[in-house]
Amino acid sequence: MMDPATIQATTSGSWFEAKLTLDGLLTFVGGLLAFFAILYQVRHSDRGLQGQLDEEKRRYAEAAKAENLALARALLMEIDHFYMGYVWTLHVIFRGLQPGQLTPLRSMPSDPFTIYRSCGAQIGRLPSGVVANVVRAYAGAQWLIDRVTDYREAYFMVR
Repeated sequence: MMDPATIQATTSGSWFEAKLTLDGLLTFVGGLLAFFAILYQVRHSDRGLQGQLDEEKRRYAEAAKAENLALARALLMEIDHFYMGYVWTLHVIFRGLQPGQLTPLRSMPSDPFTIYRSCGAQIGRLPSGVVANVVRAYAGAQWLIDRVTDYREAYFMVR
């Protein structure tokens, strides 16, 4: 056990002496170099990571744009096919009829809009004006299918 005089001398504050030594200076300089090296590394990796994220965002935006374009083309082809296969044919048939004359019509498919039905959730990603026009076109086409179906039923009931 220590005697009280030794404890008093140690706790009075003279046991720590601040001296600048070569070892202390080199340790301080090494610590500073390590700090700046870590700081440089963190900033450099942040820039690299930000560049990777920007590139990934750009690629995602390009892929989304390509998907939207493909969807719009598919919808356009489906609408065009319906128009050329059914609407134009009806126009030609009805143009040649006399008033009051009835003619049999071929049946229309119950659901010619497979792309529209299967991609309904993706249509919302298109610009709002395009979405409104697509929905309007398909609603009009469905109305026409319903009217032709009604006409066919009435025609065969009259016959």
